[in-house]
Amino acid sequence: MFEDFIIPNEVAQELDGLLEMLDAIPEIKRFKAIEKAVKENHYLHDTEELIKDKQKEAAHLAHYGKWEAKKVIDREIDQLRQELEENVTVTQYRQALREVNQILQQVMDQLYEEVVRPIDENQID
Repeated sequence: MFEDFIIPNEVAQELDGLLEMLDAIPEIKRFKAIEKAVKENHYLHDTEELIKDKQKEAAHLAHYGKWEAKKVIDREIDQLRQELEENVTVTQYRQALREVNQILQQVMDQLYEEVVRPIDENQID
């Protein structure tokens, strides 16, 4: 149904303007910078890959009934996860993500109140 819907040019232009305004918000700029830092952080990437490898190893150990060895690997996984949780970049990223989500939720709430709700109310009448 909506696959064939084409946004009118005026709406697309207004949407582009809204996106530019959102990009200018300091919290969104900060989030994008931190997101880039996370993506470029080799330590974080390597640690995530190591966790995945250890999880596979733990699954294999469990499959073969090697429970004590699996416990050792599980502790190593927990330690690696803790290192990620305490990483400054990860902490900053999560905080920035929460802030951006709040901003976007406010935008969505306002769109609902000003666009969707009046449409819904007119359909009820």
